[in-house]
Amino acid sequence: GRAFTAYVDHKPLVFAMSKTSEPWSARQQRHLAAVSEFTTDIQHVAGKSNVVADCLSLFVGIDVSAMAADQCGDTDIQTLQTTPTGLKLGESQMQESQPTLI
Repeated sequence: GRAFTAYVDHKPLVFAMSKTSEPWSARQQRHLAAVSEFTTDIQHVAGKSNVVADCLSLFVGIDVSAMAADQCGDTDIQTLQTTPTGLKLGESQMQESQPTLI
């Protein structure tokens, strides 16, 4: 494998990887062992400064109308709906005011 540095916003993990004398629980030892299989070079970056982690942790709303429109124009879905197979596609509606999704 290649050596790499993991930048995290979790200070206790950085501390745990650098400290050797602490009597860790069996569960903590397993977690640290699993992480250390990939890297032991872990650096702390404040959450607001860690743009990648911040982006991955944000929930982006789902545009149900756009998804429904995409499904209506999808030829693969149309084929699945018209071809007799063992697959059963059902339609559902998240809320009454929203369009139906497959």
